[in-house]
Amino acid sequence: MRAHAGAIADRHTGCRNHWCQPLPVRDSQVVAGVCSACNDARPSAPSASSTGITAVAMDMWEPYVQSTRACLPDAEAKIVFDKFHVVKHLHDAVDLVRRAEHRALRRSGDDRLTGSKYLWLMRPRDMTPAQREAFRELQRGDLKVARAWTLKDIAAKIICR
Repeated sequence: MRAHAGAIADRHTGCRNHWCQPLPVRDSQVVAGVCSACNDARPSAPSASSTGITAVAMDMWEPYVQSTRACLPDAEAKIVFDKFHVVKHLHDAVDLVRRAEHRALRRSGDDRLTGSKYLWLMRPRDMTPAQREAFRELQRGDLKVARAWTLKDIAAKIICR
Protein backbone atom coordinates (compact mmCIF):
# COMPACT_ATOMS: atom_id res chain seq x y z
CA MET A 1 0.00 0.00 0.00
CA ARG A 2 1.09 3.55 -0.65
CA ALA A 3 1.87 5.85 2.25
CA HIS A 4 0.29 9.28 2.21
CA ALA A 5 1.32 12.46 3.96
CA GLY A 6 -0.51 15.71 4.56
CA ALA A 7 1.11 19.11 4.91
CA ILE A 8 -0.41 21.58 7.33
CA ALA A 9 0.70 25.20 7.52
CA ASP A 10 0.21 26.04 11.19
CA ARG A 11 0.54 29.63 12.40
CA HIS A 12 -0.51 28.79 15.95
CA THR A 13 2.64 26.82 16.80
CA GLY A 14 4.90 29.35 15.10
CA CYS A 15 6.07 26.64 12.72
CA ARG A 16 5.74 27.55 9.05
CA ASN A 17 5.30 23.98 7.80
CA HIS A 18 4.27 21.13 10.07
CA TRP A 19 4.17 17.69 8.44
CA CYS A 20 1.72 15.09 9.72
CA GLN A 21 2.90 11.51 9.86
CA PRO A 22 2.47 9.49 6.64
CA LEU A 23 -0.77 7.57 6.66
CA PRO A 24 0.05 3.91 5.98
CA VAL A 25 -3.45 3.03 4.77
CA ARG A 26 -6.20 4.90 3.00
CA ASP A 27 -8.76 4.48 5.75
CA SER A 28 -11.10 7.16 7.02
CA GLN A 29 -10.58 6.01 10.64
CA VAL A 30 -6.83 6.56 10.29
CA VAL A 31 -7.44 9.99 8.78
CA ALA A 32 -9.86 10.87 11.59
CA GLY A 33 -7.31 9.58 14.11
CA VAL A 34 -4.59 11.84 12.72
CA CYS A 35 -7.02 14.74 12.72
CA SER A 36 -8.10 13.92 16.25
CA ALA A 37 -4.46 13.69 17.40
CA CYS A 38 -3.75 17.11 15.90
CA ASN A 39 -6.74 18.57 17.74
CA ASP A 40 -6.36 16.66 21.03
CA ALA A 41 -10.11 16.12 20.81
CA ARG A 42 -12.77 14.30 18.84
CA PRO A 43 -12.84 15.20 15.11
CA SER A 44 -16.21 16.88 15.61
CA ALA A 45 -14.88 19.18 18.33
CA PRO A 46 -12.03 21.33 16.97
CA SER A 47 -9.65 22.68 19.61
CA ALA A 48 -8.15 26.12 19.87
CA SER A 49 -4.92 24.85 18.27
CA SER A 50 -6.75 24.07 15.01
CA THR A 51 -7.73 27.71 14.53
CA GLY A 52 -4.12 28.55 13.62
CA ILE A 53 -4.12 26.16 10.67
CA THR A 54 -4.27 28.18 7.48
CA ALA A 55 -4.11 25.42 4.84
CA VAL A 56 -4.29 21.66 4.50
CA ALA A 57 -2.69 20.14 1.39
CA MET A 58 -4.10 16.78 0.34
CA ASP A 59 -5.09 14.63 -2.57
CA MET A 60 -8.75 14.47 -3.58
CA TRP A 61 -9.62 11.33 -1.63
CA GLU A 62 -13.03 12.01 -0.07
CA PRO A 63 -12.24 10.71 3.48
CA TYR A 64 -9.40 13.27 3.69
CA VAL A 65 -11.82 16.02 2.76
CA GLN A 66 -14.53 14.78 5.14
CA SER A 67 -12.13 14.44 8.09
CA THR A 68 -10.73 17.89 7.48
CA ARG A 69 -14.25 19.34 7.36
CA ALA A 70 -15.06 17.60 10.65
CA CYS A 71 -11.86 18.75 12.39
CA LEU A 72 -11.16 22.20 11.16
CA PRO A 73 -13.15 25.41 11.40
CA ASP A 74 -13.74 26.97 7.97
CA ALA A 75 -12.20 23.87 6.35
CA GLU A 76 -13.57 24.59 2.86
CA ALA A 77 -11.42 27.71 2.60
CA LYS A 78 -8.32 25.87 3.87
CA ILE A 79 -8.33 22.72 1.73
CA VAL A 80 -5.70 22.82 -1.01
CA PHE A 81 -5.55 19.94 -3.49
CA ASP A 82 -1.97 19.21 -4.44
CA LYS A 83 -1.09 19.90 -8.04
CA PHE A 84 0.25 16.39 -8.69
CA HIS A 85 -3.21 14.90 -8.20
CA VAL A 86 -4.98 17.66 -10.12
CA VAL A 87 -2.66 17.18 -13.11
CA LYS A 88 -3.06 13.40 -12.83
CA HIS A 89 -6.83 13.84 -13.22
CA LEU A 90 -6.21 15.99 -16.31
CA HIS A 91 -3.97 13.28 -17.82
CA ASP A 92 -6.61 10.63 -17.04
CA ALA A 93 -9.25 12.74 -18.78
CA VAL A 94 -7.10 13.08 -21.92
CA ASP A 95 -6.57 9.32 -21.95
CA LEU A 96 -10.33 8.68 -21.61
CA VAL A 97 -11.02 10.96 -24.57
CA ARG A 98 -8.25 9.25 -26.58
CA ARG A 99 -9.59 5.77 -25.87
CA ALA A 100 -13.18 6.68 -26.77
CA GLU A 101 -12.12 8.47 -29.94
CA HIS A 102 -9.76 5.63 -30.91
CA ARG A 103 -12.62 3.10 -30.64
CA ALA A 104 -14.90 5.29 -32.75
CA LEU A 105 -12.23 5.91 -35.40
CA ARG A 106 -11.30 2.22 -35.64
CA ARG A 107 -14.95 1.32 -36.28
CA SER A 108 -14.81 3.56 -39.33
CA GLY A 109 -11.46 2.14 -40.47
CA ASP A 110 -9.29 5.05 -39.26
CA ASP A 111 -6.25 3.85 -37.29
CA ARG A 112 -4.28 7.07 -36.89
CA LEU A 113 -4.50 6.94 -33.08
CA THR A 114 -3.08 3.41 -32.93
CA GLY A 115 0.15 3.47 -30.92
CA SER A 116 -0.25 7.11 -29.89
CA LYS A 117 -1.20 6.64 -26.22
CA TYR A 118 2.16 7.66 -24.77
CA LEU A 119 2.52 10.63 -27.11
CA TRP A 120 -0.53 12.18 -25.44
CA LEU A 121 0.90 11.48 -21.97
CA MET A 122 4.47 12.70 -22.59
CA ARG A 123 5.75 16.22 -22.35
CA PRO A 124 6.75 17.40 -25.84
CA ARG A 125 10.18 18.45 -24.54
CA ASP A 126 10.84 14.80 -23.53
CA MET A 127 9.96 13.41 -26.97
CA THR A 128 12.44 12.34 -29.60
CA PRO A 129 12.34 14.39 -32.80
CA ALA A 130 10.39 11.58 -34.54
CA GLN A 131 7.87 11.39 -31.69
CA ARG A 132 7.49 15.18 -31.68
CA GLU A 133 6.77 15.21 -35.43
CA ALA A 134 4.21 12.39 -35.12
CA PHE A 135 2.59 14.22 -32.22
CA ARG A 136 2.42 17.52 -34.12
CA GLU A 137 0.84 15.70 -37.06
CA LEU A 138 -1.85 14.27 -34.77
CA GLN A 139 -2.42 17.69 -33.21
CA ARG A 140 -2.99 19.24 -36.64
CA GLY A 141 -5.84 16.82 -37.32
CA ASP A 142 -9.41 17.41 -36.24
CA LEU A 143 -9.23 15.13 -33.20
CA LYS A 144 -11.10 15.45 -29.93
CA VAL A 145 -8.07 14.17 -28.08
CA ALA A 146 -5.99 17.01 -29.54
CA ARG A 147 -8.45 19.54 -28.11
CA ALA A 148 -8.51 17.69 -24.76
CA TRP A 149 -4.68 17.68 -24.68
CA THR A 150 -4.57 21.42 -25.41
CA LEU A 151 -7.00 22.14 -22.57
CA LYS A 152 -4.98 19.90 -20.24
CA ASP A 153 -1.76 21.66 -21.23
CA ILE A 154 -3.23 25.10 -20.57
CA ALA A 155 -4.67 24.02 -17.20
CA ALA A 156 -1.40 22.35 -16.17
CA LYS A 157 0.56 25.50 -17.00
CA ILE A 158 -1.81 27.56 -14.84
CA ILE A 159 -1.70 25.07 -11.95
CA CYS A 160 2.07 24.56 -12.02
CA ARG A 161 3.06 28.23 -12.09
